[in-house]
Amino acid sequence: MQELSIVEQAFAWRSKPPWPLETPSLFPQEVAVLRWIWGLDWRELDCQSIEANHDVVFLLPPRAFCFYLPGFICAGIRERRADLLVTTSLIQMLDRSPDSAAWDAFFAERWPLLTRPECNAVEAWIWWLSASGDDGRPDDDSLTRSLGTVDLLRSGGGLS
Repeated sequence: MQELSIVEQAFAWRSKPPWPLETPSLFPQEVAVLRWIWGLDWRELDCQSIEANHDVVFLLPPRAFCFYLPGFICAGIRERRADLLVTTSLIQMLDRSPDSAAWDAFFAERWPLLTRPECNAVEAWIWWLSASGDDGRPDDDSLTRSLGTVDLLRSGGGLS
């Protein structure tokens, strides 16, 4: 699968950031989920573990989000699963206004950190989702708006 190779190559340079020493605003079960994922490299993620811990995507600090993003994407591609809860969450994050001034802090602190090749990889993944034919995948309108957001991020129109 070409998309898998594109994602793996684009994100290969990223290293795991250090553990966030302070997590005062998190509940103990959220810290446990973070500890689970921190014990893995993004290449080790699989659909079963992602589905069991799908909220982790909202707990990751910005650099960790960028480090683990390809793991969420690649697991779905490898296992031909466009219906993952984390996939829906990621597409909902990208399905937003083309006006970067309206972007919420969570999005603005994470997605604009992606490099141009990483944006290209996310775009390839969205096209894969679109072609998947999976009933559980995000709808075409949402995917189209997400492509627009990725294009804006790639062109440097996002916040930095």
